[in-house]
Amino acid sequence: MALTIVVLLFLFIAGFAVYYAFSNVMSYTRINSLENRILVQKDFTGVLEQLEEMVQKLPGNPKVHYLYAEALAASGKLAAAIIEYNQVLRMKNYEEFTAELQLHRKLAMIYIEQQKYEEAEKELLQCAKNTPDSPLVYTELGDIFGKSDSREHLLKALKYYSKAYEAEPERAGLLEKIISAAWKTENYTRVKECASVILSKNESNPAGNFYLGKIFIMEEDYLSALKYFSISRRSREYQEESELALGVCYYYSERFEEGIENIESYLARLNKEENFKPLPASILSAKYYLGLCYEGMRNYEMAMKYWLEVYAQNSSYQNVAEKIDAFKYIMQDDLLKEILAGSMTDFRKNAAVLLEKLEFIINSVEELNKETLQISASKNAMKKFQLGAKGDAVIFFSRSDKPISENSIVDLIDAGKKRHCSNLYYFSFSDFFNDAKKLAESRSVIIINKDKLNALVKSEN
Repeated sequence: MALTIVVLLFLFIAGFAVYYAFSNVMSYTRINSLENRILVQKDFTGVLEQLEEMVQKLPGNPKVHYLYAEALAASGKLAAAIIEYNQVLRMKNYEEFTAELQLHRKLAMIYIEQQKYEEAEKELLQCAKNTPDSPLVYTELGDIFGKSDSREHLLKALKYYSKAYEAEPERAGLLEKIISAAWKTENYTRVKECASVILSKNESNPAGNFYLGKIFIMEEDYLSALKYFSISRRSREYQEESELALGVCYYYSERFEEGIENIESYLARLNKEENFKPLPASILSAKYYLGLCYEGMRNYEMAMKYWLEVYAQNSSYQNVAEKIDAFKYIMQDDLLKEILAGSMTDFRKNAAVLLEKLEFIINSVEELNKETLQISASKNAMKKFQLGAKGDAVIFFSRSDKPISENSIVDLIDAGKKRHCSNLYYFSFSDFFNDAKKLAESRSVIIINKDKLNALVKSEN
């Protein structure tokens, strides 16, 4: 009897051992099959249920937890995936199939997706401690925070990009990333330093040229900016912004025709290229500066056309409302439009007509520049506008829309000295800077500003 019991017990134990061994073989076969599907084929169909069962059966198996975490992350169950990845980190033997660095990086990617940037930062800093390639990790940290609009995050991006650069100065693309973050945080000294380093190695680098061009615009060195934007526009990444910046530089350099050509080409792409989709603010800026270029060319009708388009979209954009108000009276007055928007021949003719109405006798007219005439005249006694005593006079007559400077008054005084003439007049369709007014008053120069001239034009109409 006892022998029978012993034999039966032995058979039970042997059978259980065979079953257990077979069960383990089957489990590991399933694990290997799932590993191939998940990690190699990236096929997550129906695996969650199987892995949930296996986690219960094999709670101490790190690979099962790892595969489960992968499946959860792929299914969008991020909170549960975080728990499972952390479970793997607490276990032993996971190094057989994955690295600690990889686990921290996977956790970081989930936190990024959840926009928990500080948590992602902690995970990647763990990576930086445990990998010889810390510049790569610091670059990844910079990329995380560089996508944010938060100044705090952008400063972190700049910090980590700078750390990566310190560790490996030759890593490709790092200086460009530093420049972008530095620009967004208004660290313009850093931008200029890095752009100069980039261009010392490669003069045609688009990022270096683009950001150095932006620096020169800030410094109002538009000729230098033109040089750099002309290079950066060749790059697809910077083409759009560079083309618009070129138009702005042409305007401030008073190369209005080139500005018009450049900006009109930029705007024409809106209808020609499906993939050309600049920001609305960029389109407004283009139309505003196109109007300014046409103003510089004295084509006020075209200037008003573009300013009105800007005003319709954003009535408070720049000083567009003031521009429109300032030029409405020109567009409504034929004589004024002919004086201000006509050719130099028209300007000379109409300036002479106005001065003759003021009882000046015109002796000669010279063109100082495209905005200003120098007129030698004699003046009879007159009452209109109380413009001083009779006798020879030197007159500067300007149709510029920019205020008259002190230097312009000095030029008029010098012209009077050459002609031994003390009767000096400055007619202007714009205003005068305060220092110009003070100098004119101290040297008995009579100034006639735009209000008086406009009144005179209306009286002639």
